[in-house]
Amino acid sequence: PAALPGLLPGLADPLARAVVWSAAWDAVRDGESPPGSFLDLVVAALPGEKNLSVYAMVLRLAAATVVGQFLPAADRAAALAGLAAAIAGTLAAADPGSQRQLAAARGYLACAGPYDVPILRAWLAAGPGADSAGAAASGGAAGSGGAPDGLAVDAELRWLILRRLVVLGAAGPADIEAERQRDRSASGEEHAAMCRGALPDAGAKAAAWRSIVSDVSLSNRKVIALAGGF
Repeated sequence: PAALPGLLPGLADPLARAVVWSAAWDAVRDGESPPGSFLDLVVAALPGEKNLSVYAMVLRLAAATVVGQFLPAADRAAALAGLAAAIAGTLAAADPGSQRQLAAARGYLACAGPYDVPILRAWLAAGPGADSAGAAASGGAAGSGGAPDGLAVDAELRWLILRRLVVLGAAGPADIEAERQRDRSASGEEHAAMCRGALPDAGAKAAAWRSIVSDVSLSNRKVIALAGGF
């Protein structure tokens, strides 16, 4: 219903909120409610959601499924920008070092657009393994003051940041290889494969596809990661 964006933030009972979120999602999934109405609800009510599991689930559905699959391609950039702005508010209000801050940061990375690139570069420059030249270059960008206080930009988060930069066309093969050299773990290899699969140009996609369907030397995990990026 049209009244939900105004009513849901005021529901004190976490179970009641979870039921409403579930019903709203079911209505969109079943074609009974337009995708835009769910996104309006997310922008209005998700910043006040206290249950982190619900917060992460709703955000994932909104960004990956509603925007990524249900909306026309022409509407996706504006929808992601609206979600990113709502998440940025949550991120700014979260206690430094809290799980809520981390959940909001991950959500922001899923929705960040071209205008957010300087911020993402600043986050990457602030994390472990960042070089001083990169930090200096990113620190001068408009709107980029480093990572939020208390946010641990560890190896996992660095890969999420880099993958979003790759998707946005703001990082390339050399950046992926540099990060792989910083993180020589098995997880780092998988993240690098996913980033290579996400490179937004025809040649990279063709190479990823060939590897996915014919390179028998790759482990199952690397094939899955490459396919996920693709």
